[in-house]
Amino acid sequence: MKIVYGGRGGRRGIVPFEYSFWADSAGDGGIAGKGGNIKVSENCKIYSYNGNKYTDSTEYNDGENQLEIYAQGGILRSVYKLNSWWNYKENYNYEFFSGLFGTTIAENVDKVIMAETYNELELVCVRYEQSCEKSGYINPETGSEQGVGSGAGYIELSNGTYEVDPSLN
Repeated sequence: MKIVYGGRGGRRGIVPFEYSFWADSAGDGGIAGKGGNIKVSENCKIYSYNGNKYTDSTEYNDGENQLEIYAQGGILRSVYKLNSWWNYKENYNYEFFSGLFGTTIAENVDKVIMAETYNELELVCVRYEQSCEKSGYINPETGSEQGVGSGAGYIELSNGTYEVDPSLN
């Protein structure tokens, strides 16, 4: 089995059987929501926070434990997929990823071939880590850029914009 590592995410689970295998990769939960385009007046103060990063009943503590979303911090993480379902599932093919990532799609994604045996499995990078525009939001209480922009998800695409517009006063 050839597993191509690099970057931070998109690992996989593999259960080999005597004559076949079952494999699945991270990121099958879908695409994070994109941020909208927000305009506010100079007088407006928005106190926005993401949800709790803990799922074990740890207290939120008035935003101290808010989930940090990579795209909101200016990073689009690398995206990996296994070739075990390539061209079989609707979101496992070149056309799907090309439509999402456009010119930022990793090279050779158009040449991926579906694995039919355990030894043919590959972890394929479909987008390399890159920077992205932040929304422009800064929490007036904490100074954090977290709270407005992309939703949390394996595939984060855009933050939208947050603009203070003096003409709205």
